[in-house]
Amino acid sequence: MPYHRADPVAHQLGGEMRPSNTLPLPLCLVIAVGFCVSADAQLSTYAPPGDLRGDPVSQRDKISQDTQEARWKFGPVRVEPELSLRNLSYLTDVFSGSDEPETSDLTATISAGLQAYIPLGGKTTAVAYYLPQYVWWQKLEDRRRFNDRFGGGIFAYFNRLTLEVSARSDENQRFVSSEFEQAIVTKEDDLRFGAEVALRNSMWLFSSFYSTDYRHLVEETEDSRTAPFDRLDRDEELLEVGFRLRLKSDWFFKLGVEVSEAIFRNPDNDLSNSGTTPFLEVDFNRGGRQLYLRLNQRDLEGEPGSKFLELDETTGSFQVGFEPRSRLTLISYGRRSVTYSIGDGFVYSIDDRLGAAAKMSFGRRTSLEIYAETGDSDYTASQLLGPDRKDEYQGYGARLEFRLRPNSTFRLGAAETDFDSSIAEFDRSFTRLTANLTFGGSSWP
Repeated sequence: MPYHRADPVAHQLGGEMRPSNTLPLPLCLVIAVGFCVSADAQLSTYAPPGDLRGDPVSQRDKISQDTQEARWKFGPVRVEPELSLRNLSYLTDVFSGSDEPETSDLTATISAGLQAYIPLGGKTTAVAYYLPQYVWWQKLEDRRRFNDRFGGGIFAYFNRLTLEVSARSDENQRFVSSEFEQAIVTKEDDLRFGAEVALRNSMWLFSSFYSTDYRHLVEETEDSRTAPFDRLDRDEELLEVGFRLRLKSDWFFKLGVEVSEAIFRNPDNDLSNSGTTPFLEVDFNRGGRQLYLRLNQRDLEGEPGSKFLELDETTGSFQVGFEPRSRLTLISYGRRSVTYSIGDGFVYSIDDRLGAAAKMSFGRRTSLEIYAETGDSDYTASQLLGPDRKDEYQGYGARLEFRLRPNSTFRLGAAETDFDSSIAEFDRSFTRLTANLTFGGSSWP
């Protein structure tokens, strides 16, 4: 196959692998002084460079704002149209990570559709959307296709009780793995239930259930240079239970536990696993100072017949920001995550990232964000005597945004990633230039 495969015998390099249950020193120091933050609820597959957390806004406030700002009104029903040109991108290597010569191309996604908000009483709103897309490629015509995106939910916010139920089926072209930075169409069928009960003015009991089916539509490309992303096809379920606390008016804490299960559908890469994850989350935002922390203690085991190796790992991420002067925000951030591997010979990688970013505003409508980050991916081999693989990582980029009107924006971006692997054939770099133009749109989904 043209994409990279690791042969645990041919590439055995010797040496002991770094223990997976220790945090790197820089991240330990960050945690020690209390600057830490957001991890995914389940194991991740891709974290884009410069992946920053935005200003925290509750789902309740988002739904309320979207309903009020919807462009069309039909009695009590509010409808917001959307027309967007998303991810107009020039990719330096469409088949990044393969053994073939670089192939550059231009791609874009055109989306048009509607989002409706239907009041069901004074404190309950039903939301539904249909936002189909057309994916275009300039040279690779076989990759052109229509994507379906539809779903709905009911959001109820009472005095002491919150209920959120949603279901969606979305097809999107996106990146799913840093092992192979290739844009691929994925399908996600997602069902979610959430509830929160106020026990007192500053304490809430919450519970959430997620069920998501991930499918990667690689068979439609009919190109051997495409990595076998269908090895990541899986069904995931996650139950989260815990308490949320508020101290004073600006500090929020969450303490809870996740119970998860992931069942892989491709027998060539059965990484099925289940387990529990206690977690702690801290959120603070006041006067231009921001702090977000989430730490997870993951304890996962492979299902019978799975090649998933036992994982006992502390993961998490942090983001700290402050405003040294008006219209300038400086941010430090980082994350440790566990990423499923696609290639033969490996199970998952422990990914560490540390970065810095600056956000600058030029008037009320224009902003610029620049970032740089570094880290490494430490891979766990699927066999006891497998290869010792570690990829050193560098990433940097910039994003420029023009707000044309409240629900219309134009964005330009550039990003570069570079991986220097201990196994030479896994060395890779990738450059992406993007543009997005959106008219309308909503905060959910």
